[in-house]
Amino acid sequence: MRRLRLSVRPLPGEPANSIVGRVAARNAASFAQDFCADMNASWRAVSVGEYSELSSMSELTGISLEELQRDTVRVRGHLAYQINGQHLTRKSLDRGTLKICPLCLLEDLNTAGELGRHCRLEWLLSGYHVCHVHRTVMLRLPDAEYPRCPHDFYQRIRDHWGYIRRSAEAADETKDSLAWETYLASRIRDITADTWCDNL
Repeated sequence: MRRLRLSVRPLPGEPANSIVGRVAARNAASFAQDFCADMNASWRAVSVGEYSELSSMSELTGISLEELQRDTVRVRGHLAYQINGQHLTRKSLDRGTLKICPLCLLEDLNTAGELGRHCRLEWLLSGYHVCHVHRTVMLRLPDAEYPRCPHDFYQRIRDHWGYIRRSAEAADETKDSLAWETYLASRIRDITADTWCDNL
C-alpha cells in the first residue's frame, strides 16, 4: 500500500476517527468518508475501531497501529462498546452526540493551528459534563446533517467554528468540584488510581 506524504501526529487521548479526520482534512478532503473511499478504506470500519481497517490506515498514514488503537471506540455488540478495556453501553457512550470544550479547541488553534483541533476521549462519555481542564460546561454541537457523518469530528468542528469561538469567549468557570470528571478522564484514558471506584 502506498503511504501518504501528508499525515498528522496523534495527540493525547485522541480517538482514531479524530486522527483520520485530521489526515483527511490535511489531504484536502471535505468528508472523512469520501477520503476513506478514495483510499480504498471503510470510514465506518475506522469509526468502530475494526482492527483490519486500522491496520491498513496505519500503513497509509505512517501512524503506528498502537497509536490508532489506543484511545479508539470499538463496537462489541448491539449498543455495546469498549475503550481501553472499559465496557460501555449507549447510556454511558452516546455515539450520536458530540460534546466539546470550546476553550480546549481554541487552545488547540492557538498552539497548533486549525489541524491541531482534535477530540478528547472523555468528551464521548455521557457522564462527562464539565471540562476538567478549563472548568467550563461542555458545549453540545447541533446534530450532524447528511452528508456529514456524526463521527467526522474534525469537519464538524469546522462546520460550527463560529459558534464554538463565540461560546469560548462567553465561557464561565464552574465553582463545583470536578473530582468526577477528572476521574472519568483518567479512567477512560487507562490512567488508573487506587480509588474505591477502581477497586469495585
